[in-house]
Amino acid sequence: MNDSEVALPSALCYAPDTARLLATVDGLRRRLHDEYRRHEHDRLHRMRHLLTSEFIQALMDLSWITF
Repeated sequence: MNDSEVALPSALCYAPDTARLLATVDGLRRRLHDEYRRHEHDRLHRMRHLLTSEFIQALMDLSWITF
């Protein structure tokens, strides 16, 4: 038996482990992406609230606008 004849059966033994690891990495990538999107949504929501509240306060400070 040469090295290539030995390598093929051993590679076939590790194929299910490799597939499982790739599925795990894919799941982790998906979870990381979801967490990133959630974080960005929260950040943009806070920025929008801050800008809106500052804008309303600036309008209230103007003497010619009454609420």
